[in-house]
Amino acid sequence: MVSLSGSCDTNETNPCTNQKLGNIVRNYMDYSDQECQIMFTTDQKNRMRGVLQTTRKSLLTSKALQEPIAECVSPIESYCTPQTQSDGLSAGYTGIGTFEIENEIMNISYAANQDNGYLDKTSDCAVTAFLNPDSSYKVKIRPAGGDNITNSKMWIDYNNNGDFNNDELVFQGNYDGIIYDSTTFMIPSNVVQNQFLRLRISLDIEEINGPCDEPRYGQVEDYSIYFYIPDETSSINEMGDNTSHLEIYPNPTSSILRVKLNHIETEETKILITDIQGRLINQFMLDKANKTETVIDVSQFQKGIYHLSIQNSEGSFSQNFIMK
Repeated sequence: MVSLSGSCDTNETNPCTNQKLGNIVRNYMDYSDQECQIMFTTDQKNRMRGVLQTTRKSLLTSKALQEPIAECVSPIESYCTPQTQSDGLSAGYTGIGTFEIENEIMNISYAANQDNGYLDKTSDCAVTAFLNPDSSYKVKIRPAGGDNITNSKMWIDYNNNGDFNNDELVFQGNYDGIIYDSTTFMIPSNVVQNQFLRLRISLDIEEINGPCDEPRYGQVEDYSIYFYIPDETSSINEMGDNTSHLEIYPNPTSSILRVKLNHIETEETKILITDIQGRLINQFMLDKANKTETVIDVSQFQKGIYHLSIQNSEGSFSQNFIMK
C-alpha cells in the first residue's frame, strides 16, 4: 500500500477502507518504495518461520558463517557405485527425499528419475557433516516420489577402507508413504579421525541386501563425513587499536561454554547470545576480574546454532557456537 501523499504518515486515510492506514505503510511487503518499511505482520513472520522449519530447514544448519574445520575433499573411492535400474529411471516411484543429521546437515533431493539415479554429494561441503567421536547423533530420512512402502539403510565407512561391512551399518528405515523414520546412532571412539569418510544411503521399494545393491526403483546417495576432536578454537579481530583474542570452547557443546578474552583494556564488556533468528537469549556484563575466562551455563539451550558477541568501547567481535 502506497499512501496518496507518498509519505509514511500512518494517520492518512486508506482509500480502500476509509480507515487510517496505520502500520500498513511500514510493512516490508507493501511493494512501495517508501523508506519506512520496517515491519512484518504476525502471519508473515509465522509463514517465514514455517518455511525455515520445513522446506528450507537446511538454512538452519548452513555453515556459511562458520570457519571450515578442514578444507573439503572427497573421500577415497568406494569399491562400488550402485546405479538405479531402468525401472526406477522411467518414473517417479521413490527416492531419497530428505536426509538429515539433526542440527548438523540436511539435504533435500527428489525421486530417482529426477536425480538421474545415483547422487554423489561427497564434494559438496555444504552437506558435509563434521562430527565428534564417541558421541551420538540423530539421523532422519524421508522418501520422495509416490506413496509406496519403502525401506532404507545407511552405512559409514568408519575405517576408511572403501568398503562397508556389517559393523558400519548405522541405520535401517521403514516407511509407509512419505514420512520420516529416524534413529540415534553412536560414533565409535576408534573411528578414523581428521579424514573425510564416505557415508552411503540406499532407499528402495524392494529389499536392500547390501551397500552395493542397485535399487530397482529407488536410489543411492553418497556424502562425506569428518570426525574430529575439537581443540580450543580461537579467532582474532581488530577492535580499535587493540588486538582482542576470543576463544570459545568446547564447540559444539551440550552443557557449558568457556569464553576466554585477552588484551581487553576497557572496564565494561558485554556478552550477548542470540539464536539463529536473531532473538536475544542471554546477555550480561563482565567485570574486570572475569575477563580472563568466563564459564556460561548453556545446558538449558535448545539444540541449534547460536551467535555470541562481545561488545565494549573498543568495538565488537562475534563467533557462532553449536548446541548438540
